[in-house]
Amino acid sequence: MHKNKYYIAWWVWLFGILFLGRINGAIWLIGSENNPANLLYRAVFITRIIGSIISRFKSGGMMYTLFMTAVIQFLIPFFALFVRPAKTTWWNAGVIWVLILNFFFVITFMVSALLFRKIHIYYKNKKTSDILS
Repeated sequence: MHKNKYYIAWWVWLFGILFLGRINGAIWLIGSENNPANLLYRAVFITRIIGSIISRFKSGGMMYTLFMTAVIQFLIPFFALFVRPAKTTWWNAGVIWVLILNFFFVITFMVSALLFRKIHIYYKNKKTSDILS
């Protein structure tokens, strides 16, 4: 049962990173392709790669990595809007649609993080019960 959650967590992780890369590469979430605010999304990729390597792809570390990725993903449009408002064009969708799209990715990362958390707690408790018995 928990092995399935582990696979689901990895598939959600992979879907989120590939879909974000595809969306940001194809339509540029914030403005046009010449807008430097789109480069902020590289922070999401860098966080996921470095965090995954540091945690050695173990469930506990992946949980923290994905929580941090969700926070960074959530803050990017606000940072772009408030720090560089003159340079930020939100194509025809408007600010609300950009926030909704970003919220979709935040939810994706949080679902994966919570699945990794469940797996981590299960194996942590299993290890403790094996020691006590």
